[in-house]
Amino acid sequence: MTQLLNQLLISTPLLIGLIAVGVAVLALFSYGWIARFSRIKWTGAQVLLIFGGTILLSLIPSEGIGGFAIIVGGTIGIAIAVMLLGGLLRWYFRRRPRRANLVFRIIDHVLGMFMAALNFLVPLLALGGAGLVFVYHMAGADALGELFLNSFWTEICAPHVLDLLIVSMLVAAVKGGYKLGLLRSLWSLLTVALVFGVAVLSVILMFRLSFLSSFANMLAGAFSSLGLFLSYILGYGITYLLCCIVLVAATMLLHFLIHLLVKQIDKVRPLRFIDGAIMTIIFCTVTVAVLCGINFGVYTVMTVELPETVANVIPADLFSNLSDAFCSSPLARAFYVDNPIRALGV
Repeated sequence: MTQLLNQLLISTPLLIGLIAVGVAVLALFSYGWIARFSRIKWTGAQVLLIFGGTILLSLIPSEGIGGFAIIVGGTIGIAIAVMLLGGLLRWYFRRRPRRANLVFRIIDHVLGMFMAALNFLVPLLALGGAGLVFVYHMAGADALGELFLNSFWTEICAPHVLDLLIVSMLVAAVKGGYKLGLLRSLWSLLTVALVFGVAVLSVILMFRLSFLSSFANMLAGAFSSLGLFLSYILGYGITYLLCCIVLVAATMLLHFLIHLLVKQIDKVRPLRFIDGAIMTIIFCTVTVAVLCGINFGVYTVMTVELPETVANVIPADLFSNLSDAFCSSPLARAFYVDNPIRALGV
């Protein structure tokens, strides 16, 4: 009886996990079936396709700035090409002049199921795989038992999986930049600045406009029974709040009107393409710069001479293991070894 109870206690968490996974898979498949392949986002498949392109690019012998340009620039180029092809295919699917036949519709629904699963699984694989790479290099091959000793991990996953995360970041930069566009970005930033400016402008108006000051004093008089200090805090506080509400409402109305104007501009396809392309370039540049900065920062920390008291505490192979993790895949190695910041001798 005790043995049976222990088995049930051990299997219950596993059973709950399996049920949760089953429900998640069923929900994804249901969503994909309803949304259809022709309408759902193709991000998961696009990331895998671009990831395959990085493996081919890594076969080109190169190093230094040239190597960085080939693999990083090539990856971004492949990403843009895949996004453009996806946009053209989606436009074709949505502009079909006649209703598709039954076989095509069934295929559309079935592929939609698998695409929904890919869109969910690929980000998890990218994040989880990158985490496992650092555990593998930092904690050792025996950290997770048989997992890190399996040839599938050592020969296929470990030498490439970190690139999947970097490719996912670059794809997010391309898609996010194009979708947001330069005009939307500038106006969104301006709106945020205006909302923060409302807080300052409300104080200025409250003391500069006589009718607002009189209104605040009148409210303070209404709360005179609470004491001089508290009554003036409430009077001017309520006035300040009302000013903020009015100014925020005016800002939101202006934002709505400008948003309608931007939507009308987006309908002009050449302008929309140029607008999105400019923001895509900006997003990709920022993403590459951030990755270069992170890798250069890690390299700098590992090459700096530490105080003896600190060096005695840190394991001797810590920095070399960390360097191996950052160089574990071709694209990641380009950001670390062929980093332009390092090449410039900064």
